[in-house]
Amino acid sequence: MKLGSDGWPNRAEIMKANETGTRVLDLSRRFLEHRHLPAVFAIGAMLVMLSALKTGSADFHWLRFVWRTLSYQPFKIPAIGQTVTLSGP
Repeated sequence: MKLGSDGWPNRAEIMKANETGTRVLDLSRRFLEHRHLPAVFAIGAMLVMLSALKTGSADFHWLRFVWRTLSYQPFKIPAIGQTVTLSGP
């Protein structure tokens, strides 16, 4: 940034910096207001979940929330045809 004789940045340099900041803010605002953004996030979440659900994945664990202790505990998935009843709040 060029400084003037008084030691302060020139007005043209300040305007250029403000225009760059404005462009960045406009771009981020347009991205966040896009009408398809929720669908894009949902598809991304599904892709992440599908990769975690691969058969034999040792890194994937089901958790259930225990309201009495306000904590998560491991949960064993029931076999096909079995049911599980969990308590709520």
